[in-house]
Amino acid sequence: MVARQEARMIFGAPEWLFLLPALLIFAWRAPHWRLHEPCRALALLTLVLALADPRIRSLGAGLDLWVLVDRSDSCAAAAAAQGPEIESILARSKHADDQIYYIDFAVDACRRDQGDPELPGGNNQTRTANALDLALAQMPSDRAARLLLLTDGFATEALGTTAEKVLRRGVPLDYRLLGEGDAVDFRV
Repeated sequence: MVARQEARMIFGAPEWLFLLPALLIFAWRAPHWRLHEPCRALALLTLVLALADPRIRSLGAGLDLWVLVDRSDSCAAAAAAQGPEIESILARSKHADDQIYYIDFAVDACRRDQGDPELPGGNNQTRTANALDLALAQMPSDRAARLLLLTDGFATEALGTTAEKVLRRGVPLDYRLLGEGDAVDFRV
């Protein structure tokens, strides 16, 4: 089965499109500028559209969700307790063309469907950058993708250049903190 390609136009600076109604009002209120003439109107429309920074992105149908699950010692209990619930919620909200990939990480990272359930490097550290690098390396560039990081928020190393790679790739990164919250719940 061949994946359907979907071309989508997005605007990098859509706020410039607010000029179109303003230009229409200006053309109506100031007829001596002759903005109603086709060449002038087309030139202004082209200028406004160029300022809006249009981009066409051709992607396959569906979304790839890369779920990075922290299996370090500091998060193992919370991940075991909350993981099945999160996985069932994600499975229920998945559409037909969507894919969910799970990457377990601590010291090392491995895809759950391709690796040993025991992480080879041990569980005494949280190296989030390794998991992000693995996910970015395995993401196909012709499909829309999103990263979901399930962690307790305590990493043992800085992300370094990995954060720049995620930004450069344009992949949204969401996170959910696992574990019991220490904050008191208030009702307003």
